[in-house]
Amino acid sequence: MGRTGDVLDSLDAIGRSRARYHYLLAADRRRELDDLRALIVRQAQRLIDACTAAHLAADPSPPVPEPEPAAGP
Repeated sequence: MGRTGDVLDSLDAIGRSRARYHYLLAADRRRELDDLRALIVRQAQRLIDACTAAHLAADPSPPVPEPEPAAGP
């Protein structure tokens, strides 16, 4: 599926985790909630990485560097 597939897979994983999060929240299962929160953070980072890779694949031009701050007076 390529880069788009990576993005969609990441979104799907976050959606499944979100559904499980609401189930655990309703059941007041705090330990499992903490573990799931950590998993969601990792999944979000994978989504960011997949989006970045897809963007770079679509536009391989290097980013424009930020201008240097002006020196004092």
